[in-house]
Amino acid sequence: MQTWISSCVRCHGQIGAGDGPDGARTAARNLSDELWQRSVTDTSIAKSIQSGRGLMPPFAIDPEVVQGLVVLVRRMSTQPTPTSAAPASASSKL
Repeated sequence: MQTWISSCVRCHGQIGAGDGPDGARTAARNLSDELWQRSVTDTSIAKSIQSGRGLMPPFAIDPEVVQGLVVLVRRMSTQPTPTSAAPASASSKL
C-alpha cells in the first residue's frame, strides 16, 4: 500500500515492528505486538492515524485509505487470526 510506504515505514518499519529509520527516535510502536493488538480497537487505530499520537503527526487521508491501513495493521499481528473470524466476503475486499 502506497500510503503505508510513504507515511508509515519511516518510523514503523516495513512490517510494523517499530524498526524504521526513525523508529527509535520517535519511539514508534511495534504494531505486531500481540498485547497491543488485543488492547486496541479498530476505531482507536483509525483515530490515531487521523489525529496523530505522540510524535506521530495527524494524516489527512481519505476514510477508505484509513480503513485499509487499519486492516494492514491488524495483519501485522504476530498471532494468526483464524479464518473463521472474518466473513468470506471481507477477505475479498482487501
